[in-house]
Amino acid sequence: MNSSDLKSAGRCSVILEQALAEMKGSGAPPHIIIDRLISYGAFLAVASTSKAHAADQLRQIADAVEAGVFDGIGASRVGRG
Repeated sequence: MNSSDLKSAGRCSVILEQALAEMKGSGAPPHIIIDRLISYGAFLAVASTSKAHAADQLRQIADAVEAGVFDGIGASRVGRG
C-alpha cells in the first residue's frame, strides 16, 4: 500500500469500528455481525473485480488466518475483553 492507501485504510478502520460499536449496541450477536461484514466484503470484491479474483482473495485471507495472522492480537483489541 502506498501512503494514500494507508490513510484511506486508517479512515475506513475508524468508521468500521464506529459501525461495529453501533451493531453491538443494538444487540446484534457476533455471528450476525461477522456474517454481514463477510457477505458485504465478498460482494464488494466480486462487484469490483470478478468472482474468480474475489474467491482467490478470500482463500488468501483464509490461509493467512490459519497461518496465525491474528495470533498476536488479544481479545480486548476487538472489544471482547
